[in-house]
Amino acid sequence: MTPIQVRYFKHNYRWQHSSENQYLNLLPESQLREVRQFKHSKWFFNALAGKLLLRNALIEAGEPLEKFGEIRTGEHGKPFHPNLFEFNVTHTDKLVAIAWSYDLAVGLDSERLRSKDPYLFTKQFNQTEMDGFRNSDDPVRSFFRRWTQKEAIVKEIGDGLTLPLREIEERAPGEFHFREHSWTTIPIEVHSAEHFVHLAVRGTHRAVEAQRIFF
Repeated sequence: MTPIQVRYFKHNYRWQHSSENQYLNLLPESQLREVRQFKHSKWFFNALAGKLLLRNALIEAGEPLEKFGEIRTGEHGKPFHPNLFEFNVTHTDKLVAIAWSYDLAVGLDSERLRSKDPYLFTKQFNQTEMDGFRNSDDPVRSFFRRWTQKEAIVKEIGDGLTLPLREIEERAPGEFHFREHSWTTIPIEVHSAEHFVHLAVRGTHRAVEAQRIFF
């Protein structure tokens, strides 16, 4: 199996190489409509950056760009193309990322470190996890690390259900079990102390190639 590919774009809500209109002109109409539904400037920016990362993934994989305009949204809201790699896009404040693989489904989640009380999330985390937060040198960082692991698994499942995060149990470091299935979660290094990014795949650990992209 080939390595899972991850590309990420770190930004400060500014483009580095071109203008917004020039980037918008790279998108087919179906993708433009999805971007333009976001009225808040930061959400609009991140949505456009996510589409650019997807376009870049097609180019890297040697896929025809016609497929970009053929991507559709499944009944549970997950974008797909029947004759394309599996992919997942995530964005948070100042970071957008994509993972893709021809071999298996992928889930990718990201969060930016911010003020949060981990002990309010008893519905999402079991007692072992809550105790882990309390015993950690930095409970907030521990919270976001575990949150992105679990959300990446939810995104890999991709069925749109409100899944009980509390029931997703870690059996070994980075290895989780839920409803007869097992996942490996892999931290993605984006060279930022304030961002957490995790990739989730079913089964055992997989090789990952992560690179930064500039727009």
